[in-house]
Amino acid sequence: MTTSNQILSETSLLKPIAQAIVPARTEHFNASAFYQTRTGLYVDNSFADRLDLSARQTVNSAPERPYVVLILKERAYDKDIYKELPAETRLSTMEDIASLIEAQPNGKLGLLLNNGYANIFYVKEKNGKVFIMSVSWDSDDRYWSICGGRLDNRGGSCWFPGIQIICPGVML
Repeated sequence: MTTSNQILSETSLLKPIAQAIVPARTEHFNASAFYQTRTGLYVDNSFADRLDLSARQTVNSAPERPYVVLILKERAYDKDIYKELPAETRLSTMEDIASLIEAQPNGKLGLLLNNGYANIFYVKEKNGKVFIMSVSWDSDDRYWSICGGRLDNRGGSCWFPGIQIICPGVML
């Protein structure tokens, strides 16, 4: 679990630019039901297998949590970005990411970039390894696209300046 009071400050790769509160969930959240391709949402085929959504099927409730948006300042691999995040706040929850997507139906303005650039989250895979979750708005097809890959010894994906990394915490 993450520590929501972790303070995030500027690093060599990341600059905090915004923060927001993901509201508390007071109703059941079913990850398997939410993370399905449908109108307004495209989910990569390997996503459910990697994250074992059925094991995370229902969350009865979740507290409100602060999140920080960090902009990538220069080209970097996931392994390098991940190292710059405080260990206590690296990992996001599936229900919090869903709340951020739900807050921006049809690509509406909000915390997530809606210009085609990636919003990057780090979550745990079913085997305990870290999974890179990319959420981006596809304005041509009018849906949020979710895809990603494993953070491994090869470094993960290489990202360009301007993408957002979003994780629990507060700004300095």
